[in-house]
Amino acid sequence: MIKKAPNPEAAKAFLAFLLSLKNGLKTLKEMDPPPFIPARVPGGI
Repeated sequence: MIKKAPNPEAAKAFLAFLLSLKNGLKTLKEMDPPPFIPARVPGGI
């Protein structure tokens, strides 16, 4: 988030929404696949 954003509280609320599993992940999946690909570890962990 930009330090001198005009509305930091709204920016924090938006980021909290996007990062929430219930709301944000659902929205991201509907728009596009998640922005990461889980790592594959040879032999598993």
